[in-house]
Amino acid sequence: MSNAIQALKGLKTNLYIDGTNLFVGLVDLFGLKNLPKFSSILKEINKIIKVDQIFFYASYTPPSNKKYKFLWEFRTGSIVHLF
Repeated sequence: MSNAIQALKGLKTNLYIDGTNLFVGLVDLFGLKNLPKFSSILKEINKIIKVDQIFFYASYTPPSNKKYKFLWEFRTGSIVHLF
């Protein structure tokens, strides 16, 4: 095995997710009532590349607004199950 391949074996893959833009894109594609679960999106990503750690960030959105309430639930409800 080459030195380059051996060096890569110890590396981990981090996934950085811009939750606000992901949410807006998913709403555009599926609508608010048909949003896929975040965990199902991660399963599809992991079929392509193994992800070791996820960093999820989103801009502040007030949960009082109906549209933003979905983002709040999308962020908090799904991420809790990842760790």
